[in-house]
Amino acid sequence: MEKNWITILSLTLIAIIFCIAALFMPWWSISASPEAKIVLNSNLKTDYNLFQTVTGTKMTTNNTESVTVPLWNLTEKPENSAPLSSALSVTLTLAVAGVGVSSLMMGMLVLSYFGKPLLRYAMWAGFIAAILLLLPPVSLTTTLPPAISKLSKLTPLDIPSTWASINPRDISGFWGAVKSASADFPSWAKGENFWIWGAESGWYLAFTAALLIALASLLIRYATVKKK
Repeated sequence: MEKNWITILSLTLIAIIFCIAALFMPWWSISASPEAKIVLNSNLKTDYNLFQTVTGTKMTTNNTESVTVPLWNLTEKPENSAPLSSALSVTLTLAVAGVGVSSLMMGMLVLSYFGKPLLRYAMWAGFIAAILLLLPPVSLTTTLPPAISKLSKLTPLDIPSTWASINPRDISGFWGAVKSASADFPSWAKGENFWIWGAESGWYLAFTAALLIALASLLIRYATVKKK
């Protein structure tokens, strides 16, 4: 049982670390595609964070420009940012709740090692935590596209006039791309993706944390059943 306990505790600890890190990392981004980067020898990437901030980074051969602004900076009317602000707030709340219940599970696991009969409660806390940690990625995936269409622009940085245009209303899904037909591209690059967007590191870390907590809970169930 001790070996299983160490495995379970390690999975839980890693999951908590992953989710705490996810809170401070971007969850969605839009950037120039790999093809566009090659043609233009530059990149413009914009990261969206749960704490209502947007970070734009433009990299060229001789210069790197980065700016972080509040979410409402991307709208002409502050109220137009409300749907996306709400989506990010819900995601953040669920993620924090998941961290809290995961930490409760961790405490129960530690106490169970010292003889307290808390393994079964830790198992159920783990299943609840797994659901709470899975909900943020799922919630943002469904709510972000319609919410982001209310913005006036997608990045706080100026997009060069020779680049393919991109509008918030072009974001029809959580993952997607815009072709380069309208850009000043060489003929061989026509029709390739210019802009691509999708999940970022925070989204993936939270999703992974949910799987790790679920696995830890299943191991507890297996260990308790086997013990009987």
